[in-house]
Amino acid sequence: YGGTHDSDREKVFWGNEFILGILRSSYEQYDRAQI
Repeated sequence: YGGTHDSDREKVFWGNEFILGILRSSYEQYDRAQI
């Protein structure tokens, strides 16, 4: 394990997870507001 390629892929992965988490939470808040 090592090299810049792995860490870059990990950064992208966590970046995507972070964005998905924000989208999911904002969607849930929107969903709740509609009820």
